[in-house]
Amino acid sequence: MSAHEPASRWQWRIPSATFRLAPLRAELRALLRGLSLPQSAIHDVVLATHEAVVNAMLHGNGLDASRHVELCIEISDEWLVVQVEDEGAGFDWREWVPPRRHRPTPPDALKGRGILVMTRAMDSVVFSEAGNVVRMAKERRAQT
Repeated sequence: MSAHEPASRWQWRIPSATFRLAPLRAELRALLRGLSLPQSAIHDVVLATHEAVVNAMLHGNGLDASRHVELCIEISDEWLVVQVEDEGAGFDWREWVPPRRHRPTPPDALKGRGILVMTRAMDSVVFSEAGNVVRMAKERRAQT
């Protein structure tokens, strides 16, 4: 991208069905490879996006395939931004972010590891007030 090129945007509307995860990861990986990002950045973004989508499907939508997850990716010269939104009521993210980020999650913990992964893989992770939207960002300048 040149310095004057506008941001690019991709959107998906995915039913809350786990069989959709592998094809989504593959599509996302191919999209990011086309941007000539380093493999480590591709890995981080795909991993964080996967965790956010799984959380949205499982916790937000209760794996109800009639409910959807909205995924939007915006890419500019400086940032790669991923937004994931579910149709659920949300959750109290304050219990998990940021204090959870700074202490280890027990290996046998059933909840919280996805948010920990997202906060470690991305430069910024911000939840909506209600907790049913997460917006994650990765700085591109640091990746080139």
